[in-house]
Formats: sequence, structure tokens, C-alpha cells
Amino acid sequence: MKKRIITTIAVMSIGLSLIGCGANADNESAATEQTTKSQGASIEGTWQTGSINVDKENPGPEYYVQFTDSEINYGHMSDDDNFEVEYSDKISSFNEISPGIYRVQAESKNGSQYTFQTSEQDSTILNYYGTWNEEEFSDNYSGGDSLLKCSF
Repeated sequence: MKKRIITTIAVMSIGLSLIGCGANADNESAATEQTTKSQGASIEGTWQTGSINVDKENPGPEYYVQFTDSEINYGHMSDDDNFEVEYSDKISSFNEISPGIYRVQAESKNGSQYTFQTSEQDSTILNYYGTWNEEEFSDNYSGGDSLLKCSF
């Protein structure tokens, strides 16, 4: 499983550096500046999904993502480079689980529960797990739904 995760991250990093916004070069995620949701925390900046839109006229990430203190906003970039929200999911919890490692748990409108967690190897990656239960993370990891920090 660990090999699959590392391979997925490597493929995402290479592919997304060629299209989309790519990962932040200084490896310092705005996520590391936050503490808890109760203190009004959010993850700064724009992120992109690892899944790629294969539209030949407009290739790039399937979604761009921005966090507020209460929501995860999914959307796209307009022609004039403005973030436009398509839909939002409610953040249920936001915690620093160890120094520099943040966990955001959210729920979609249809009731699906999921988690974004800072990668221990690279703070510009938020790994996606389709569950809130940490014991089920390895079976519910999705590289395509994981997020990379944009550098713009």
C-alpha cells in the first residue's frame, strides 16, 4: 500500500507540474500556519485535485479547491484567473494532529464523509481519504482526489 501511495504521489507531481498550477516550490504549505477550527482556522491559498480534466481545449485539474473556516469550496478558474465556486462541502473538524500535520474532516451534501490530511513527506500535498475513520485510511486513499498546493 505504501508503494502505491508513493507512486501515485510521484505521478501526480510530475503530471501536474506540466499542466495546471503545480506544487508550491518552497514546500511551505499555508496549512502549517493553522491550528484548530475553533480558532477560525482555514487552509490558505488555492489547491488542485490530482485528477486531470482530459478536455483537449482546456486541460488541467478536475477541480480547484479553496478552504474557509467552515467550508471546502470546489470550483474552477475563470478565463480571467478568478476562482469560481461550483459547490461547497461543510467542514466538521480541523485539527493539528502532530506538528505541521493537519487533518480536515468534511461532509458532502449527500452525506459522504471524507478527510484531507497533510502528507508527512510533503506539506504541499493534502492526502484524501474517503472516510473519517483513521483505521480505514489505507483502504480509502485516493490519489486523484488528493490536493496539491498551487503556486499562484
